[in-house]
Amino acid sequence: MRESGADVLLLTEADLGTARAGNRHTVADLARDLGMSYVFGVEFVELGLGNSRERERHKGQTNSVGFHGNALLSRLPLQDAALIRLDDGGTWWTDAKDGQGRIGGRMAIAAKVETAFGPILAVSVHLESKTDVEDRARQTKRLIEAVEKLAGDLPVVIGGDFNTDMLPSGSREPRAHEPLFGLLAEAGYHWETGNDFAHTRRAGPEPPFTRLDWLFTRGLVVSDAVTVPAVDADGVAISDHELIKARFSAP
Repeated sequence: MRESGADVLLLTEADLGTARAGNRHTVADLARDLGMSYVFGVEFVELGLGNSRERERHKGQTNSVGFHGNALLSRLPLQDAALIRLDDGGTWWTDAKDGQGRIGGRMAIAAKVETAFGPILAVSVHLESKTDVEDRARQTKRLIEAVEKLAGDLPVVIGGDFNTDMLPSGSREPRAHEPLFGLLAEAGYHWETGNDFAHTRRAGPEPPFTRLDWLFTRGLVVSDAVTVPAVDADGVAISDHELIKARFSAP
C-alpha cells in the first residue's frame, strides 16, 4: 500500500480483534503506519475463528472482539462518514458457509474527501459472495440510492469487491453477465478507464479466479488503471485479492 503512493485506500474484509489477524485493529494499525486518517464500518460479527482453514490454523485461540468490515483510509481530510447497509443480513447465520457462523450483512463505508480540486465522495463496498447476479443487482441498487443522497452533485469514486463471479475471463462487456453494471451505467457511472480487466482473485484453494474488484466513477477523469499483484518482497501472496488502483482528476 505504501509503494502504491495512493492518497485514498478503499479496503474490504478488514478485521478488528480476530484471532486470524492477531487480535489487532488492522485498519488503525495501517492508518498509523501509513500516516493516514480512517473510517471503519462493521459488516459482520464473527461467531468463531473463521472458515475451515482459519479454524484449524488458530485452534485454541479466541477473538477478542470479532468485528469484520470495510474501511476507507486517506492522507487527505475526511468528512461526513456514513455506513450503508446493502442487504437485510442473516444469510451467514441461517446457513453458514463452510461452517463460518457470523451475524450481520453486506455494507459500504463512505466519506467525503477534500482533494486539491474540491470534495469528492469515496465509497468502499463489499457485495455478497454467497448469492446470485440478481441479488448483487439489488444490493447495487441500494448502494446507488444511498450514494445519491450522500453525494448530491459531488464527483464519486466507488471501489471494492463486487464478487462478480459470473464474468468470463477477460470480459470487457460485463453488462451481459452481471446486471449491476447496467444499473451503474444508468446512474452515470463509468468503469472502462478505471479498470484494466485483469484477474483480481489470486489463484488458490477457492475459485472463482476472475475480476471481482472494480472501480466505478462519476464526474472524474480516470487514467493509469492497473492491477498490482498482492505479494511480498519474496513473491509470496499476502492476500487472495490483488490491489487495483487508478489516478483521478477533475474534468
